[in-house]
Amino acid sequence: YLANNKVPDDIKTYVEKTRVTFLANLNRYDDAIAEQTEILKKDRSEETLYYSYKLLKSANQSEDKILKTLFGDNAKNKEQCYYDIYNLLIKNNNYTDAQDFASRIEKNYPNSVACAFLNAERYANEGMVNQAAEILNSISDKLTRNEDIATYNRLLAAISAAPDKEAMSLFAQGYPDKALEL
Repeated sequence: YLANNKVPDDIKTYVEKTRVTFLANLNRYDDAIAEQTEILKKDRSEETLYYSYKLLKSANQSEDKILKTLFGDNAKNKEQCYYDIYNLLIKNNNYTDAQDFASRIEKNYPNSVACAFLNAERYANEGMVNQAAEILNSISDKLTRNEDIATYNRLLAAISAAPDKEAMSLFAQGYPDKALEL
């Protein structure tokens, strides 16, 4: 049926993904990775990318193999790949691996856009809105990728909706004018 295209595409995709899982469960990782790589050529969804990452990770593949499989020729730009994987892992609640990639960015690319995003997000999560805004303003002219522009806009929206910790403290201490100025 699959060879004669008598099965709908969504069923074909499901069968392909199930086959990869089956091969991985048999510890035939090379075959599973080869088939998952073919799936990645057709489907670049977050779900497929994350499954591919998990498969490569459980097969103990090297970092270079993981980056090359997930990003192809773009794997040469490790900073962007690390940040894209970091975001993928955060969205899938894999905080341990995400922290590993965040550490790699901070260590190897301390002056990069990716590192600035990490720091801005950290400040925003801590309620330090002004510091996050300063970081975002400092990199606004360095954004070239659509993904970076989307991240910038997401972070900017998050900090504009969050009250600044210092301003809230000043307000609570009875200095509303200073809080408003901040």
